[in-house]
Amino acid sequence: MNIICNYRSEAFVKKTFKNEFVNSYIISLNSFGLFTENTYTALEIVNITNKLNRYNKTVIVDIAKIVHEDELKELEEKIIVLANAGVDYFMYSDFGVYYILNKNNLLAKTMLYSNTYLTNTLDTKIYQEKNNLVVLSNQINNEELIKISNDSFDNQVISAFGLALIMYTYRPLLTNYFAYRGKTNDAKKANYSLQEEFRDDLYPIIENENSTKIYDYGYYYLFDELKQMNQKANIIVSGELLKDSTYLEVLNVYTSYLNNN
Repeated sequence: MNIICNYRSEAFVKKTFKNEFVNSYIISLNSFGLFTENTYTALEIVNITNKLNRYNKTVIVDIAKIVHEDELKELEEKIIVLANAGVDYFMYSDFGVYYILNKNNLLAKTMLYSNTYLTNTLDTKIYQEKNNLVVLSNQINNEELIKISNDSFDNQVISAFGLALIMYTYRPLLTNYFAYRGKTNDAKKANYSLQEEFRDDLYPIIENENSTKIYDYGYYYLFDELKQMNQKANIIVSGELLKDSTYLEVLNVYTSYLNNN
């Protein structure tokens, strides 16, 4: 197993070079990525790719949001530029993106990321046959996930740590809420959470120019469960909403685990 992590900055990435198991970086394309905490233009990603290629690192571009009809042409143009720059994989969830990748002979660079599909072994195998890499769903219980990991093909990625996305919509929910309540809060500049009336748990909610996302409270993680899964899989350790220092600590914990197993 190797670790896939989020790209944050050149300074952050250089600190991860000391980590022998971190060999791949997810970089979110501005306006098209699902991980929206740190996003980059196509030109910035070209430059980042050139630098990471010098260290033999794998570059995964996040274009996993749902794509509108009027965005397809722009996205295809950016995909072609990024593919020519040496990007290794395009992480997607919208099958319009699969069509674009197939049309441009880029199926070798496909990485399907879906939280709602892949809930049984046969379902997973179908998508594995059509994609180079497939991220297994983190919306099923551990027993199901372990079985799917072991009974499906080797071209799989496991979400080992991160925030669990429980709702994703194009609607600007916070903007609409503040407008309805007559408040002037900036929906896109602060950290907000939802709280149920009779519970203490806080559910992070993030709005940007493309969408609103609501996450489950706390961070999900797999640790001892990884020993029971396909050892040829890579794992995603995501650091959304974590400080750089905390994220590096989490990466080091998983590195220690892999070193000892």
